[in-house]
Amino acid sequence: MDAQYERIARAAAAYAHHAYFSSRQGRLESDPHLLVLYDNNAAVRESGDLRRNIDILKEQIQTMGLPLLSEASYPIGGEDDGYTVALVFLNKDRTTWETIRHCWESLLCR
Repeated sequence: MDAQYERIARAAAAYAHHAYFSSRQGRLESDPHLLVLYDNNAAVRESGDLRRNIDILKEQIQTMGLPLLSEASYPIGGEDDGYTVALVFLNKDRTTWETIRHCWESLLCR
């Protein structure tokens, strides 16, 4: 993965953790060419489903030709290690968000 996208993912995870801590998941607007998603869902994280859901989401989205550019979590270390996860995808066109949102919501509603 490109170092630029790794920095974006790390910064997005930290930002979402601090600015949107009470939100379970969402989308960060940063660059029109990127789609940045975050997850702060403690219940999913504690159940062990977060990693599984993220892996399924990445696989589904990459199958559609929407590449994952980077992934990061925050904080690193300590009791809350990895509490917030951020994913950075290439935003190919205006339907990208709808496609990804549909995949994400279908995982959340399982």
